[in-house]
Amino acid sequence: MTHTKWLVITGISIILAAASMRPSAHAAPQDSRVSADVAAVDESAAQPANEQRPDKPVPLPKVKWRLTPGQAALRDQARQALEIYRKQPFGTRQNTAGEIMDYCLPYGCATEISLYDNSGERRANGITCLCWNYPGGGFEPLALNDGRIAARLGYGAQSQPSQLLATLAFARVQANYPLRVENAVRTVADLVESEKLACRAGADLSLKLVGLSFYAEDAAWKNDLGEEWSVERIIREELNRPVLSEADRGLNRLMGLAYANYRREKRNQPLDGQYARAEKYLSDFHQFAFNLQNADGSWGYFLAARGANKNAAAQLRSSAYVFEWLAFSLPAEQLGDARVAAAIGNLVQGLNAQRNRGSAANLPAREINAIAHALHALSICDERYYQNAEEEKPAAEKSSTEITAAKSHSAPSQTKHYSHPASSRK
Repeated sequence: MTHTKWLVITGISIILAAASMRPSAHAAPQDSRVSADVAAVDESAAQPANEQRPDKPVPLPKVKWRLTPGQAALRDQARQALEIYRKQPFGTRQNTAGEIMDYCLPYGCATEISLYDNSGERRANGITCLCWNYPGGGFEPLALNDGRIAARLGYGAQSQPSQLLATLAFARVQANYPLRVENAVRTVADLVESEKLACRAGADLSLKLVGLSFYAEDAAWKNDLGEEWSVERIIREELNRPVLSEADRGLNRLMGLAYANYRREKRNQPLDGQYARAEKYLSDFHQFAFNLQNADGSWGYFLAARGANKNAAAQLRSSAYVFEWLAFSLPAEQLGDARVAAAIGNLVQGLNAQRNRGSAANLPAREINAIAHALHALSICDERYYQNAEEEKPAAEKSSTEITAAKSHSAPSQTKHYSHPASSRK
């Protein structure tokens, strides 16, 4: 099969998979030291995991929430930002492989970029360009190491270990999807095996936890030193590493823990052992994060301190990482909270300000990273909350029964309890 056939837009629309709040004291939780269209896809190629195209239309999910006019307006602003940035001119000529990974985060298998090669320029799928090792800005994302396929780490490639595998996991790319380096053809499963072999105690395993929670699930394995590893061991390792002092990597740590628990629940398995420890840890950090939120909905310094950051790009990046994790890990019904609305509004404002500076594709890598994580946060909110809601009817259109019901639920009783984050996550 030729590269061209693999890179023809096939028109298969795929929705980015994501998954699935509670805040109080200013004391920091103990962090153990004080986680479209698909081009380039043949009809027989792997589809995102658990996403089968149905023979019959799937009925729309039952509406769970009603949006006020203000919430509906905020939803529309978030969706507009996602659509505007979807059209940004990212491509393999001006953007590095690492920047393309970032851009794939919010759009997953629906990401489109411009591919430049010997045949000229054409639109292609971003995930496939990464998997088929097309150079981005002159940097290839993949390499062969002793015959094994591995993701490159460093300038122009991954900015953090296991970033590519986490990107593929968030996009729900199946394990049998092809990877290519020169004339060698492997699969995502081979990349997974390389990531397993590279597990090391004391290393940053936050994004590896995302990827292996999706692809390895509960199966144990041995690294290249013969040491026994499992997803549960990675959780234990990550619980013993800091969050507050590590900025974006600390938020990746929380995301990794949340993603591992999400996958555990997805398999209808109990949150016991290290998973139970992680759930309590995440719940404590939910409360702590909201106490650090600024009045405008932002976070200026990740989870290290409260206050506004004078550098607008740095503030957007900090807010994006914090809210991305919250949007993923909080109970879906709490995404209608006023603090969440403030965070969404702040991200939309920040994205609009960045757009006014010119094309996002031409911004520095760190600012592209901030934009990508902000968009991913909005995408998660859209899938988990807005897509399960409908707009509230104007009072004139409501029946007397609806009005009576609304009045009876206007003031919650003092004994109302919110469910545990894990039990409510969708």
